[in-house]
Amino acid sequence: MNFLILLLFVFSVNALLLFIHVYWFLGGNFGLEFSNYTIRVKNKKSKSIKRNKIFIIAILLAFIFIVNLTQTGINNINVNPNLMLWINRIISLGFFYRSVGNFTSFGFTKSIRKGLYASLDTWIYSPVFLLMAVCQILISMKD
Repeated sequence: MNFLILLLFVFSVNALLLFIHVYWFLGGNFGLEFSNYTIRVKNKKSKSIKRNKIFIIAILLAFIFIVNLTQTGINNINVNPNLMLWINRIISLGFFYRSVGNFTSFGFTKSIRKGLYASLDTWIYSPVFLLMAVCQILISMKD
């Protein structure tokens, strides 16, 4: 039962993130201001995230979505359990990296601390990704 709760949490958050990134890639703008930090340099704002980066993130989220869907047994794909274990660990490391950050623009270690995105990243995005990393590693250790 606990395994299903963890899987449902990761599956739901990932599905939401996938939907949002596909929406942005297709040209949607709703919520985009909450996803991008801006730096003021001589009264100019930084450029927003490019569509090719959004597409790459959407592809990665789709892969994670399929992996989690496979673990539920819904899509009947037979995968070697050792391979699934390592895929889950790599996904967990990716979520952990996102929560820790790159020391500049995202994660707990970011140096840019002002603005709406920085605040949301500190209090919502990074903790959710840290929780997803922990859940994904627990999912990988289910057996």
